[in-house]
Amino acid sequence: MKQKKIKVIYIVAVAVPAIIGLPIFLNWLLIKNTPQSFKVVGEGKDWLTFYGSYIGGIIAASISFIILLITIIHNKKNSEINRQEENLRRLEDDLKNRVAQLDFSKITNVMLVLNDYDRFKEEILKLDTFYQELMYSSNSFKLIYGDEIDGKITNFKSSYTLCISDLLQYINEMKVFISKLPPYISNEKALILKRTVFDYNSNSIWTDKSNSKIIEIEGYREQIESISQRESIIKEMGQLSKNINNYTLIDAVYTAAKLWIKAEREKLATLKK
Repeated sequence: MKQKKIKVIYIVAVAVPAIIGLPIFLNWLLIKNTPQSFKVVGEGKDWLTFYGSYIGGIIAASISFIILLITIIHNKKNSEINRQEENLRRLEDDLKNRVAQLDFSKITNVMLVLNDYDRFKEEILKLDTFYQELMYSSNSFKLIYGDEIDGKITNFKSSYTLCISDLLQYINEMKVFISKLPPYISNEKALILKRTVFDYNSNSIWTDKSNSKIIEIEGYREQIESISQRESIIKEMGQLSKNINNYTLIDAVYTAAKLWIKAEREKLATLKK
């Protein structure tokens, strides 16, 4: 924009002296004694009248042109400012949504409903959806900014990509634990199973030693063993949840987003000067 202002000033600096000086030069030319070989049609006052009208038209046209040129430059600058303001609003919304999406609690929520079958299934579906959303966001960002070399963008890209990668890894780890987690057995049911197996082993009341009964009792034993397996897996899930809750790299993403927005605001402020 500064270069365009310099061009306008240069044009005015050249045109104004030329327009002012031309009538003076013509007056001097017309009052000079011309050689016999140089014929001038009409008298000096006729030429002065003609050139007065001619120069007046040039001045009016020049002023109109300068005003038009300044208006065009002004409108173009305003258009660029409006475009940059809209881009800044979009960027702020996009970065705000991306940072807000990095919600690690969505992974650990499943720990709160381990013993509620319906809600547990619900959280698993949410976890799958969350995984897909993160993949989409990550891919869309790479598509738009993958080749950017601007420092403020690469800084955000680095921290954001690392955070997304860790999130996806945590989700996968949690899903592995979920896939291995045996069904929940209440304390009351566990007690009944243990008593049944104990009574069967002691032969105190059981007389049925058929294959079907043996298979049934084996099933009870497996369920009893699954209780300790479940407790062990839940313990590992708890450790993963602790690691997730102590995750700190999201602060770097937030800081990088603020620096990016700040740089764009400063660029807009410079454009408005």
